[in-house]
Formats: sequence, C-alpha cells, structure tokens
Amino acid sequence: MSEAQFKGIYSEEFQPQSTLLQHYIVSFWHLKTELPEGMVLSSRDVPNGNIQLIFNLGDAFTGEKQSGASRALRQPILRGPQRSFNLVHKTGHINLFGLTFSPFGLADFIMQPVSDFTDTIQPLEEIFPSIAILPVHTLSVKERIACIENLLLQSLQPKSHTAAVATLIGKINQSKGTLPLKDIELPFKISLKHLERIFKATTGLTPKQYAQQVRINHIIHDIHQGEEDLLQLATTYNFCDVAHLSKDFKTFTGLTPGKFNRHTITFNHSYTAM
Repeated sequence: MSEAQFKGIYSEEFQPQSTLLQHYIVSFWHLKTELPEGMVLSSRDVPNGNIQLIFNLGDAFTGEKQSGASRALRQPILRGPQRSFNLVHKTGHINLFGLTFSPFGLADFIMQPVSDFTDTIQPLEEIFPSIAILPVHTLSVKERIACIENLLLQSLQPKSHTAAVATLIGKINQSKGTLPLKDIELPFKISLKHLERIFKATTGLTPKQYAQQVRINHIIHDIHQGEEDLLQLATTYNFCDVAHLSKDFKTFTGLTPGKFNRHTITFNHSYTAM
C-alpha cells in the first residue's frame, strides 16, 4: 500500500513534562486509525537505535522479523534496539500509545545491560511492572504521561558512563553517521575498546552499528524527499561506491534503494509500531 492510498491516520507526539526526563526520552506518542474490513496495513520498521515502550489499545497486530518468524502482539511491550528490519502488519482498529527512549535513554532506569534486550520484544511487566499495570485505557493522554513519568523518575539511577555514551551519540548524529569512530573527537580521554564496551552495554549496539543505522535513516529521509541519484547519496554519506550503499541499505531495510521509493510506509522514527 502506498502513502497516497493510505488516509485517515492520526498521530501526535508529546514532549516529556519533566525536564530531567527530556534527556532520556525523545517523545511520547499516540498513533491510531480505523482500517476498513479486510484491509491490511503493512509497514516497514527500519532500525534507528531507539528503544520503545508500547501499549496496544486496539486490535492485535503481527510483527514479522527478517528471519520470517512472526508473533501477534497485544500486551504492553518493551521493544529493544533492533539490528535489522521488521515488517508490521495491522488490521482493524489501530490504537497505539507509547514512548521512545533515546539510544542511551533506557540504561539509567534498569540494572541489566541494554544489550540483553537487543533484537528482542519483552513483556513490559518483566522490566517495568508498575508501568505495565497502569489502566491506560481509562486515562487521558495527559494522565498517562504524568503517571509514566512519575514511575520512571522513581526508577532513575544515573550511571557514571552514560554521559560519555550520550556525547559519542551526539557526535555520531552530528556527522550523520559518516565518520569512523577513530576520527571522532571527544572531550575526554578513553580507550576505544572501553568506549565500545560501555556503548554496547548502554545502547545495545556497537558504535559502528549505530552509525550505520544513522546513515541509512538519513538516506531514507533523502529518498522520501525525492532524491534518486544513488551516486550522489553514496558520495554524501561516505560510501565507497553505489554497490556498497545498496548492500548496506538492503541489510537494514530489506530492499534496495531503487525499490525503496518515496511511497514506502515506515514508522521508524519517533513512533515505531513494533
């Protein structure tokens, strides 16, 4: 289905009310629509380093991983950092509410390393039981946000290395993922090996994996804006040639840039639907 054929979706994002939580959370979001009987909306979920907490207030939807494995999702979930694309198939009444953590945002709220959740979808009750049992169906959006923020603040335990990882993430984002780790200038001294170790524990990804995801998501944005010159994209994003760009692009999206046109539906930025 193309974007031109898909109408009537409601989506809205909300910034955290807590100034402290704005450091960790990209946004709260609400996504809903009603699909005609028999219609299936399939979206392509491209990894971007973010981690999400999701309440499904509508009909169950199906998540299909690159391997072909699929599962129906209804209960509140925590979607960990992903390393490859997923397909999400939705029917009927769609009503999703959740929040998107920044790539380093979850680490200071849990005891275990975020890498334990890489490529996984976990029942929310196993990570944040007090949030999982909130009666979100009966609460307004404003009330949901206030309750979740209050419970998250109670769980907040800042770690000593999170600031270093956040700084590196900012540098990677600033370069659009095009600079090798060894070429990024940081305002502190730390060995690359140790930095890579704490980065993975904090984000669930290696710095190289995260930088690749940043690059590919910028290319997706440019394609959606109408850019079709693959040589120009390869040059802009520091690929050695078009073949290299196409190979990495297909790894993350499941499609070549030529097939991934401006009408491909993705929910992969602030509100990913899986």
